[in-house]
Amino acid sequence: MDLNLDKHRSFSLLVFFLLISIFLIMFQGFQGKKAYSLLRSTITLFSSIHKISVSMVRSAKLLWSDYIALVGVRQENKELRRQIELLKNLNNQYIEAVEANKRLRKLLDFREQIEEPTFSAQIIGKDSTNWCKSVLLDKGSMDGVAVNMPVVTYSGVVGKIQEVTNHTAKVLLITDIHSSVAVLIQRSRAEGIAAGSGKDYCIIKYAGKDFDIKIGDRVITSGIGGVFPKGLVVGVVSKIQKNNYDLFQYVEVVPEAKISNLEEVFIIKRTPKF
Repeated sequence: MDLNLDKHRSFSLLVFFLLISIFLIMFQGFQGKKAYSLLRSTITLFSSIHKISVSMVRSAKLLWSDYIALVGVRQENKELRRQIELLKNLNNQYIEAVEANKRLRKLLDFREQIEEPTFSAQIIGKDSTNWCKSVLLDKGSMDGVAVNMPVVTYSGVVGKIQEVTNHTAKVLLITDIHSSVAVLIQRSRAEGIAAGSGKDYCIIKYAGKDFDIKIGDRVITSGIGGVFPKGLVVGVVSKIQKNNYDLFQYVEVVPEAKISNLEEVFIIKRTPKF
């Protein structure tokens, strides 16, 4: 573009001097003041034309430079946006790795507290309809998984193995209506059965009306039934209702394990004792 502008300016100068030469030749046909006046007017006219031409060339040159600069800025902004998106993705991956590391550390710390052998499993599927509450694990009979083995996480009881294939296992969650776990109130030692409600909580059945149970009490496994070891955390009492005409009080328990957000669990490798 600069080369073209220089050529244009050289051409303008050539035309300017050519016209001056022509008028000088014409000037020879005039004499006296008329000749001088014509010469001066001609020089003034063509000087103005030359100035305007040079000014236009400079303006065009500046306009082109501004356009080139604008194109460069757009390309730079596009590259910056691409780098920002890349950094966002890398940051998300970093956050996910940190959170996974935290969960695994908690699982490993919990694993050391359990006397019986355990092995970890990843959740690869979920079934959470109105009545059925279950998850699918990436471990099966080839890994040593068997029906009725307890499934837990670092915060509490999750459920038990219901079905097994060679490489997967289905877990019946403690919130499923078909689930029942023998429990006791850790503070008062009152016993009962934590049954699934089909929602996000359990209901303690057979809790006598005179049982010492309070909201906020921690509920743990009693060990009765032979499936779950004694002392595993089940949840916390969240609601109590008593009726003069009923033999039992109504008790709701919110599981400590975040059932809806599970990603990794432990399977306790034990043979159920019935």
